Amino acid sequence: MPPVSLTAFLNTRCPGWQSRSVDVVNRRLHHLGRHQISFNHRNRGPVTGIIQLVDASPYDSVFWFGRENRWLTVADYFLIRYGETVDGRVRRIAYVHNVYDEDEEVEEPSLFPIEFLSISA
Repeated sequence: MPPVSLTAFLNTRCPGWQSRSVDVVNRRLHHLGRHQISFNHRNRGPVTGIIQLVDASPYDSVFWFGRENRWLTVADYFLIRYGETVDGRVRRIAYVHNVYDEDEEVEEPSLFPIEFLSISA
């Protein structure tokens, strides 16, 4: 089955995800288990893991961007790095828990705007 947008996956597999407690949604996603996740914004093979959500806007979530020695919001990073504008209406962001790359090495979790992820359901 081809990948679907994370939004479509959430709408069908966890109805009401936008208004439910993020803890309840994450428990549902954990129950659904590991999936292949694709990144729509960059050329990279899919990774396998469990999608988890954070109850925060990509415009308010900041992280240390070591390459430039500065704090950036997730939204600003996507504009600077990929030239992509993040949808400000979605008030949650995602990360992939228990991620393994092609070499089966554990990766550090990163935050992603929901609209930039696809999932093989």
